[in-house]
Parts: sequence; C-alpha cells; structure tokens
Amino acid sequence: ARNNDLQSKLEFLDVYIFMDSDDKWKKLATSLVLDSSAGEKSIKNIIQRLINSGEFDFTYSLLSKYRKQTGKTDFYSIELGSYLGMRMSYEKSTREYLVYLENHPQQIQTISDRIMIFPDDPNINATVKIVLIESPLIAAKFILADFQFKLKEFDQAYETLIKNNAPPSTLLDFGKDLVTVKEYLLAEKVFTQIINSTDNDQILTQTVLEIADIFESQMVLSN
Repeated sequence: ARNNDLQSKLEFLDVYIFMDSDDKWKKLATSLVLDSSAGEKSIKNIIQRLINSGEFDFTYSLLSKYRKQTGKTDFYSIELGSYLGMRMSYEKSTREYLVYLENHPQQIQTISDRIMIFPDDPNINATVKIVLIESPLIAAKFILADFQFKLKEFDQAYETLIKNNAPPSTLLDFGKDLVTVKEYLLAEKVFTQIINSTDNDQILTQTVLEIADIFESQMVLSN
C-alpha cells in the first residue's frame, strides 16, 4: 500500500535482513543509498541499521561508493570512527577520524581527545602511532605529539612539534602541559624556543609568566 514510501522501504530492509534474504536487502540498501533521493539523515539511518545488523564489510563498501559518487569524502566518518573504536578496531577507527579531520581541521582537539582515550596497550599504541606518522596531514602530526605526550615520550613529542613547524600557541600549550607533569627542564627549552621564534606580545608575556612559575616551583621544591 505504501510501496514507494521511504519508511516502508526501511521496514522492508529490516524484514529482509531478519529473513537473511541477502539478495533482497543488499539490492534495496544499494538502491536507497546510491539511487534514491533520500537525504543524508536517512542515509545515515540506513548505514546505522546495516552496521547494527553486523553487515560491516558490505556497509563499508557501500559507504565508500556513496562517498565517491557524491564527493562527500568524510560522510559518516566521525560516527564510523566511534563505532570502530568501540569494536576495538583502533587502526581503522584512527583512519576514519583522520578522514573527518582532513575536512574539519578546526576539530583537531575533538579528534585528539577521541584518540587519546584508546586503551593504553603497547600493540594499540604502536598501531595508532604508525597511522599518525604515515598520515600526510599536519594536524595528524600534532595529534601524534599529544599521543607521544600521553605515552610520556616528552622529547619525541617536542621533536614532532618542531619538525612540523608548530605555531607558538601550540608550543605554549605543550610547555604548560610539561609543567603540570613537572618536566621543568624541557618546559624551559620549549619556552625559550617560543621567545626566540615569535614577536607576538601576548604570547611572549604568557611565556615569560610561565618561566617565572617554573622558577617559583623549583624554589619551593628546593625549600
């Protein structure tokens, strides 16, 4: 009775999946995503239904076709990154987050925060670092520095920032983070680098105040 109604088609999709009628639900899902006029919200709904049904490989293939067809390379990327992270597929999760980051560079802190909450496991850490190192995105390198900081690889994190021409504001935040973990010597090195590389009065003032705080902290520790 409502054969052309989108909601009817979604209900058909659910029934076909429940019946294990692969030929029917795959054809319908492909039609809904690639050949119909369904909006992005509806397409995300379809993709979520397929993933929840355990059909990840087919869904990812269909999603890739949709991205290529529409030019929306980051479509459903942050949602998929979250899903893969919950499924403990951390390499694929990181790659999807970077797809999102490439199109939304202003969301670097959001993506960094999501990657930082991955379990602290040597194998996971090594995998995530490789993905970040191989990425051509400068933003990925700044997230790599955050990740190295998380692993207490402070010198490597500083080298990553310098190598990728981190702006003084980023170095200032990094130096402040070093102070919070009492890495005073490296923090002084970072603040000295800032003083020698910028003429921004506001950043210089903050940097000098941070150096003063370091000296004060060291004096208190000595006493």
